Amino acid sequence: FGLTREQVLGRRIDEALVPERLREGAARELARTVAGAGPSGLGRRVQRFGLRADGSEFPCEVVVFRTELEGRPLLTAWITDNTERAQAAAQ
Repeated sequence: FGLTREQVLGRRIDEALVPERLREGAARELARTVAGAGPSGLGRRVQRFGLRADGSEFPCEVVVFRTELEGRPLLTAWITDNTERAQAAAQ
């Protein structure tokens, strides 16, 4: 993403890493996941778009896992940049 740790700490993930045009849906999905009500894609690879520090978007694959730590929900996401894969597919 090209962001420093300081640029991300304390910010919501949907505000820091999700393109503005997709934030509303991402925020809803995040709230449902924290509440334990979704998304149905937990633990599955889903195709999304990420937002780089320079404002450009890139295709990515995201896998989200939900656990609890000291009684509070904890989300862990594995994010893979698929830019090269998308370019190869387009060719």
